[in-house]
Amino acid sequence: MVRVLQTADITAADGTVIAPDGQWGASTEVDEPLICRFQQKQYQGINYNLYLPEGYDHAQRYPLVVFIHDAGVRGRDPQITLMQGNGALTWAKPEWQAKHPCIVVAPQVSQNSDKEIDTVKGLIDSIRATYSVDEKRIYATGQSMGCMTFCEMNIQYPDYFTASLLVAGQWDADRMAEACTGCKFWILVSNHDERAFPGMNAVVDALERKGVTFGRYYWDAKLPPQTLNRLAAQAAQDAVDMRYTVFDGSSVVPTGKNDNPVTNHVCTWPTVYEIDGVKEWLFSCVKD
Repeated sequence: MVRVLQTADITAADGTVIAPDGQWGASTEVDEPLICRFQQKQYQGINYNLYLPEGYDHAQRYPLVVFIHDAGVRGRDPQITLMQGNGALTWAKPEWQAKHPCIVVAPQVSQNSDKEIDTVKGLIDSIRATYSVDEKRIYATGQSMGCMTFCEMNIQYPDYFTASLLVAGQWDADRMAEACTGCKFWILVSNHDERAFPGMNAVVDALERKGVTFGRYYWDAKLPPQTLNRLAAQAAQDAVDMRYTVFDGSSVVPTGKNDNPVTNHVCTWPTVYEIDGVKEWLFSCVKD
């Protein structure tokens, strides 16, 4: 178990200042042997983590998952991006790999990631060129700043990713509506996240005005895991273009932790990546 205490202000990519709350952070189980299975590499100044499936075989084609972290772990130590929540590790867990062997790439950006989009895309392209990637199954997911990065990447390259899980972020609604009508998104936010919730409401409304059909779902994050998986599996079957999940109230916040907009924001991350039904939807998406 890794426990993290924030000791100074963190400025997010959108200018939000997250002040320390004096509490040990919402810790998640960190599997150190699993972290050690990730290789640390560098591409044009960006450090990144790379996971290859056990028994990687270049003759086999593998889905590629690209995860980008939040603003709190920008810097020069790429391994900390594997410890801030479970957005990268979840795809490398033995139980997931047994069903869905895949390659996982988790870059660490050093500044506001929307300024490094070309380099991030170049990194992904280099992975595609080097390893045996299934070109029909390239998936994007990110939390907070990482979510915003993939919003912008989908604007600039709307046909690049097969599908995207967009977790607790927001972006320019009008630009997304102009560029992203053909994308596959599942957007997930907390109802009490004071930026992501209204921000993604605007994105969803703008896309709907362009003719995109959405499934809208309101879930209690404290429901048993099997119930959340069932709800996600049902939502995945809906005949809609995109999906939007709002976690009711402050249900993402663990019992006993301060309930405020910041905890609603950061606690959305581990909540989402533990819902196998959402992850199964992502892997069910295949380009024609």
